[in-house]
Amino acid sequence: MDLLSVSPQRLTFYAPYDRSQRRMLTLLNPNNRKVLFKIKSNVWRYYHVSPNAGMIEPYCFIEIRISLNYFDFHEDLDQHHRFCIQSTYAPRDQVNGETTLAIFRRVSSRDISSKSLHVRLEATPLSLASCGLDLQSPLGKMVLERDLLKPLCPKCPDFLNAPLELEKAKANRHISKLVIIGSLLIAYMQRKQMHEVLINNFYPDKLEP
Repeated sequence: MDLLSVSPQRLTFYAPYDRSQRRMLTLLNPNNRKVLFKIKSNVWRYYHVSPNAGMIEPYCFIEIRISLNYFDFHEDLDQHHRFCIQSTYAPRDQVNGETTLAIFRRVSSRDISSKSLHVRLEATPLSLASCGLDLQSPLGKMVLERDLLKPLCPKCPDFLNAPLELEKAKANRHISKLVIIGSLLIAYMQRKQMHEVLINNFYPDKLEP
């Protein structure tokens, strides 16, 4: 059983390979328990992964930055690059200060879930005309990420939106209070002005010299 939902299911890099390329990997925890993860690769020297291990809170996700460094690419050679994403539930007896890697070393292999992530190396450069550039806008990215998360964990958007709804409710309450205070202040000022008009017109002798 996979403890984490992984998106995308495959990483794709494009020529030329004489420069660093970065991809984002999303790990989603659809469980009601904390999940630990670590990422390994069969060609670790070519990649930089950050973070390569850590913990994901229930119904939360984390973004992993995977950078492919320069390497000597040959189209005629079979390049079998892949990652292995291991995950396990955070133990209830976790010692304070114990690292994720230390926990993986002592946890039984039967309690560790593994998922392979294959890498595709394209021999041709990426064509910008084939990219959805409109999705690069902040709004497009937000919609795209939400659409990607929904099939992975249908309930997660509700959990992710809950803090936003709570903040919205708090903001509405604050606005209502401000409106009430403003109305009372305006009423007080109007009453004070009316009182001064009456004094000036009907009781001029009571005015201070």
